[in-house]
Amino acid sequence: MKYDMVVSNCRAVLPQGVTSKVSIGILDGKIAALNIGSNIDTEAKERIDALEMLVIPGSIDTHVHTQTRVGTETFHNATVAAAKGGVTTIVDMPFDHPPTLTHRLLKEKISRALESACVDFALYGGFTGEGDGLEEIVPQVEEGVVGFKLMTDQALTKERYPGLDPGAQLEAMEIIAKCDSLATVHTENPFIVGRLTNKLKRAGREDAAAWEEVRPVIAELEPLSRTLLFARWTKCRTCIAHVSIPEGIDFIKEAKRSGYNVYAETLPQLLLIPNLSKSGDRRCKFIPPSRDEQRREELWKKLADGDINVVGSDHTPYPKDMTKNVWEMAGGAGNLLEIILPLMLSEGASKRGLPIVRMVEVLSTGPAKMLGLYPKKGCIALGSDGDLVIIDTNDEWEIRADKLEYDKTYIDYCRNNGITDKWSAFEGWKVRGRIKKVLLRGRVISDNGNLCGSPGIGKMVKPLKAD
Repeated sequence: MKYDMVVSNCRAVLPQGVTSKVSIGILDGKIAALNIGSNIDTEAKERIDALEMLVIPGSIDTHVHTQTRVGTETFHNATVAAAKGGVTTIVDMPFDHPPTLTHRLLKEKISRALESACVDFALYGGFTGEGDGLEEIVPQVEEGVVGFKLMTDQALTKERYPGLDPGAQLEAMEIIAKCDSLATVHTENPFIVGRLTNKLKRAGREDAAAWEEVRPVIAELEPLSRTLLFARWTKCRTCIAHVSIPEGIDFIKEAKRSGYNVYAETLPQLLLIPNLSKSGDRRCKFIPPSRDEQRREELWKKLADGDINVVGSDHTPYPKDMTKNVWEMAGGAGNLLEIILPLMLSEGASKRGLPIVRMVEVLSTGPAKMLGLYPKKGCIALGSDGDLVIIDTNDEWEIRADKLEYDKTYIDYCRNNGITDKWSAFEGWKVRGRIKKVLLRGRVISDNGNLCGSPGIGKMVKPLKAD
């Protein structure tokens, strides 16, 4: 047998754990051989000596936002950033212009994505409770979405993607359950947030801390608990998106113990960035907001204990216009697709002792299982896609926004409007662990931070069987 690619002499994270002296043979995009303790001597079109570096399965980012609008993130640029950052599959949300709420719009989005994707991708379907939305759920499932994004906040994106009242949420989850699909829910109580927002605005508050104050813990916890109750009632597989509070993880953990099929997602910015009351930097406006240091460290502990299933990025590179107050400022932490893996490796594994296996679980294996992509994605095993990331775990470097991928239309928009173009919430952070090579189905798509793949190499992946 002649392999297309052989990666040899590596420490690989296999399903059984971290294993030394591994050699991986890839044929027709799939892992066709795994030798432990010896190299694969069979002829190969291409070989990589990993020099005893760490090899992990490609990451799957469960929470990405691209849009067909000038000044925001494009699908092409996002997948370039993903390729450089070791993310070999992105899962894109439906918040487009217009949002993908119908089968027709979904098919159009798939067509555009296939033309520009530099990594593989999966898509969420959309539902906002308006029009004939319920009738569009089944056709979107049949087209291959991995789940549906539901919002409970009525005001956050009301013009384009309004939140659901409890009745609409329940009805949607009933239909999603019958399709054996996934409901991923953004949980914020619009009445608590709205009332507090009006109160602080009347008081003239425009400082960074005001954003945090109108989103107290209970505003996230109340709809989270309601969503878990709906999950129990409907038997709908449910993911609570971007959990920022350890109290929420406790609720989800208890629901799992009771037999609910529920998952918890958090984000690196919620684990690492100081809350606005401390930092005062309104550019670090996230939804939900970062919490106090004690809660952030409790989230790390719960992640290490296995209570958090996935870590996504909520990749949303919006322009940060410093002439705007905190209410007007765009949210998001900048380009996170390119740095989510290095951040988790450095801040989790190196600094906090998070086992590498656990890191791979929340970045690769857990997402693949939750989305129904396992074992095609998310692991290094025979028959799995040859999506590999080769990492020098000893190399130290500094995150600089000017070195990260930002779309040209985004940069032009910023410069034409007098806005600082490239910005990252992690600017200047020192990280330990550099991505050397990234393989997508056995093909090198990034080499020492240089893109090797081309638009159109990415494929859409559809659910096989959910965990």
